Amino acid sequence: MSSERDARLWMSYAEDDLRVSDELLNLKEYSAGILHAQQAAEKALKAVIVALTGKPPPYLHDAKVLLGYIKGFDVPDAIAAQAVILDPYYIMTRYPPRPQTIILADKADSLLRAAQEVCQWCSTQLSVIAKSRSS
Repeated sequence: MSSERDARLWMSYAEDDLRVSDELLNLKEYSAGILHAQQAAEKALKAVIVALTGKPPPYLHDAKVLLGYIKGFDVPDAIAAQAVILDPYYIMTRYPPRPQTIILADKADSLLRAAQEVCQWCSTQLSVIAKSRSS
């Protein structure tokens, strides 16, 4: 498989997670919905890493570390901040004790938007990388 194809595969998984997140949040399934939002952003960052390096991404769940792998791109502070905001929810929504539903409900929309912004930025970067390689 090519790095571009692998990167697109990672991005498709990120897009699936975004869609599932939105559907779960509409059903008021906040823990699962937020987990999928976090996973979408993480997988999108990993897609960019694959596109840049041609290697499998690190299997970890830390946006700060993943952002460190994205060399050669000036990651906007707002995008980096959105990715990092999602990090604590990987553990918080997976293992007991879960936060109260009301806490998650209050944050759900902003966390989904954060994931959408990270994914959009990553998708744009994949296009930039693909264009630069075809030139």
